[in-house]
Amino acid sequence: MINSNKMQLIKTRLGHASPIALAAGYTLVRLCLLAFGEVLPDFITSGFNQIAWSVAVAALFVVVTWFRSDDWLSAGFLLALTVYLGDMVILLLGSAVQSGNVGPAIVGSITGSFTTLLFAVVGVPIAGGLVALARRLGQSIPRRA
Repeated sequence: MINSNKMQLIKTRLGHASPIALAAGYTLVRLCLLAFGEVLPDFITSGFNQIAWSVAVAALFVVVTWFRSDDWLSAGFLLALTVYLGDMVILLLGSAVQSGNVGPAIVGSITGSFTTLLFAVVGVPIAGGLVALARRLGQSIPRRA
């Protein structure tokens, strides 16, 4: 059973972790899902992928929203681009593994730069707004003593 002191230590460590560590953790979960997708049948991995992806995004959202003290735009940047670029890395790795070379993966990433820019312009403020809303709603909930 986790007591209050251990939970506070976990919260402190996650809050002070580098954004690169958060992105690496998310990308590692997605990489494991990609590896399991190649081994297991599709009907098993489709549901498992959705559940594991949802848990990874929810954990990232909780860490960014309540364990870190970034402003709303920095939190939105961290949340949105971590998810987007983590998925981009996984697609590049998957493409490279399936085709056997990195040429198509590099060309695909170059052509996807407009999508990345569009996602940064639209997705970051939306994610930041969600973080700000969650923080605001979290402050209005009465705490038990």
